[in-house]
Amino acid sequence: MMRFVVRRAIWLVLTLWIVFTISFFLMRNTKGGPFDGERTVDPVIKKQLEARYHLDKPLWDQYWLTIGNYLSGDFGYSIKMPDNRVSYFVREGLPISATLGLLSLSLAIVIGVTIGVVAALRRGGFVDTSLMAVATIGIALPNFILASLAVLLFAFVWHWFPPAGWGTPEHLILPVCSLAAPYAAYIARLTRTSMLEVLGQDYLRTAMAKGLAPSRIVIRHALRGALLPVVTYLGPAAAGILTGSLVIEQTFGIPGLGTHFVKAAITYDYTLCMGLVLLYTLILYTLNFLVDLSYSWLDPRVKLE
Repeated sequence: MMRFVVRRAIWLVLTLWIVFTISFFLMRNTKGGPFDGERTVDPVIKKQLEARYHLDKPLWDQYWLTIGNYLSGDFGYSIKMPDNRVSYFVREGLPISATLGLLSLSLAIVIGVTIGVVAALRRGGFVDTSLMAVATIGIALPNFILASLAVLLFAFVWHWFPPAGWGTPEHLILPVCSLAAPYAAYIARLTRTSMLEVLGQDYLRTAMAKGLAPSRIVIRHALRGALLPVVTYLGPAAAGILTGSLVIEQTFGIPGLGTHFVKAAITYDYTLCMGLVLLYTLILYTLNFLVDLSYSWLDPRVKLE
């Protein structure tokens, strides 16, 4: 286990460095810059601003200087909002985005696993066919389409929930459901397929022959083995929810990291954009690491190498 953790820590450092390097040079080589726009900046002021953010230095000097600052924990000030450090936007937006992402992932798991188990136990029947048809539609529709439809119906037509904003439980319902729906549908199909395979195993036939209650067989024996494919999918699902939250936060006006990231990318805010890219990379890597650890808990036969 210790060797596994050490190796993953080394790969984390390498991954962060690669992502930083690619992002750094891509941003610096795109057309335009943080001080180029419709409003012309006085050349003297522009020169002073570039000097403040070291943009007047050669590209490789900027690269090594930025790495040195990041290693010391200094992510600098936002270029477009120079009164605030990058860490300020992380402190403000991360709890909001984390709440949205965790609730969406939890909802997707609960609904997806429940639908998958019910469909597997009713294999070939009307319930199975109906649930899988709904799941197929859920997979086919991207979350931004679902978000737009949800706002149109539940906010403007029926007036059940607020169309945008953050701060009350009512504000959570539409964005969480819109973000979770496609992943719940995919988890439902995975759970059904895996559950059908597990239900045919010899050890479950033995449990049935011993007279164990059907609910105990399903929950304590079959479900645990059927969850391995679902757990495997949680890594990509977490990545999808993390990237999907960029669109959802924009659609519902949620002041999370996604909103800050989109604005930073549009306005060429190098420092804020770089800080958030590395933060997203760290979150994704950590989530995948936790998924790998959960394998050995669900199935003791799985060894972490």
